Amino acid sequence: MRKLLSALALGFVYTAALAQPIPNNLYRDDDTTVVAGPKRAEVKGPSFDQGAFNRAYARKKKPKVAVLWNREFTDVLEQSQARQIKIETDGHALTTRNDSGYGRSVRTQDSRSTVITSQDTRETQQRRSGPSDRVELQMRSAFIQTLSSAGLRLVDRNVTMRVAATRKKEGSTDSQRLEAESLSRAAEILMEVLCTPDTSAPLGWSIFLSAKRLGDGVILTEGYLEGTPPAPGEKRYVADPRGDFREVMETKVLTPRTLGQQAAEQALRQLTEALQR
Repeated sequence: MRKLLSALALGFVYTAALAQPIPNNLYRDDDTTVVAGPKRAEVKGPSFDQGAFNRAYARKKKPKVAVLWNREFTDVLEQSQARQIKIETDGHALTTRNDSGYGRSVRTQDSRSTVITSQDTRETQQRRSGPSDRVELQMRSAFIQTLSSAGLRLVDRNVTMRVAATRKKEGSTDSQRLEAESLSRAAEILMEVLCTPDTSAPLGWSIFLSAKRLGDGVILTEGYLEGTPPAPGEKRYVADPRGDFREVMETKVLTPRTLGQQAAEQALRQLTEALQR
């Protein structure tokens, strides 16, 4: 019983002590009272208004967009034709010698054959110069993925042309006409994305993009993007091998994927404005 009373008395004294205010001279004015926890990484959304794009895109009944990556939709109406003639000549000489002691006789025989081949050829559109495959594929994949993730209905040029060619029973398979016919049937908007050498750009390449209506050729938007390096990261502290900690600044660089994503977001911003008109 005495032990129980002693325990209760000690608890009462401890509780009373906690209730007493702590003098100000026991606090440290040059430091925080609680150690702050690590900052959470801020999740940034796209640099365009997704909601505004969804509303404008739905109001226009979500038109399909055909993307021409680093390929121009030129004013060439049809492929130029040329006849190519190839001449191949194969010849050899056969020589026979006969030494009988009284003289020498030599017989020479020539054997030659000529093959003439004639065929009609079609000139194809000259391919634009671009970055290396590794860089260009990173830019393209980030561009297409950003547009697709935003809800844009994309159409591939090669697929539409191949399908249209299989359905064409007779007549010319001119690639220029086939391209125009297949794209106009499969999509309502044509988007050209051209990679352009630019010495002032961080990666040495810039992107020019344009969007047009396939039905009447009305230009919806055009833009030029050099690529903006990301903002520098926040300061952080790392362990120093010599002891204590040192302050470092996280640096971020512009990558082909970042450039492709920035170009796609710019296209979505400009396309939203065009669809709202």
